[in-house]
Amino acid sequence: MKVLPSPHPIATEGRSAEVQVLRSRTRYWEYGPAEAPVTVVAVHGFRGDHHGLESIVGYLRADDPALRVIAPDLPGFGESEPLSRTHDIAGYAAWLSGFLEALGIRGTAVLLGHSFGTIVVAGALAGGLPAPAPSSSTRSPRPLCPGRMRWAPGSRSSTTGSAPAFRSGSASASCGGAP
Repeated sequence: MKVLPSPHPIATEGRSAEVQVLRSRTRYWEYGPAEAPVTVVAVHGFRGDHHGLESIVGYLRADDPALRVIAPDLPGFGESEPLSRTHDIAGYAAWLSGFLEALGIRGTAVLLGHSFGTIVVAGALAGGLPAPAPSSSTRSPRPLCPGRMRWAPGSRSSTTGSAPAFRSGSASASCGGAP
């Protein structure tokens, strides 16, 4: 794997690798120790690539340096080849399941989707992808509201979260209302 520096303020270095999934080459970046007890797979949005998630990866890793984060380029984006089948939600969901299987983390990885990535993650879970509960996190493309996040311990899903919250499965947050 090649080590690449991040241009973001909270820098993190990723190791680049590739794997065959559904007869297409997928390029991905891995941050943190391979033997970490928790692996987060971060799925980027439409028209993006893994670079769009580097600041999130940096913040998660700054919060917990032992956390492992894997950020693939979706098929047809960044450095990954297009799917060998139709590019639709079912195709991307099948790809995500195959990607996790190829890396040996299917059913154990925490899934974090951003924008279009939330649809891919939701499609895969709806299609039967096993995931440890609570295990998925989605982030819609709306502004963050720093200083106004309310955490709900014990929640089963997350709109945003920190590494300890991912680790414990207690992340849930909402924006709005009084800080």
